[in-house]
Amino acid sequence: MNEQTVHPKDDNSMALVSMIVGIISIVTSCCCCGGVILGSLAVVLACLSRVETYFDRRAKIGLACGIIGMVLGIAAGFVILLLIASAPSHGFSGSGFYFY
Repeated sequence: MNEQTVHPKDDNSMALVSMIVGIISIVTSCCCCGGVILGSLAVVLACLSRVETYFDRRAKIGLACGIIGMVLGIAAGFVILLLIASAPSHGFSGSGFYFY
């Protein structure tokens, strides 16, 4: 009566790493380099972890999180560039007054 269900061992560690790196890329997407670099690494790892013709569930999550991290990182880079470009440049005369 004690029947044990045997589950196949899930050894796709590259898919797990892809998922972890993809989640970290979303978290670090506020600094544009983190999201883009880690997101692209997650996408590459997810593609390399494909077993035969299908993606593991964790590889799909890593792929999606990597793409989201890259998009958010690029968007953060554009926002940072827009903020730098729209910052007022005040000249300092040396006497304590700003000229506009």
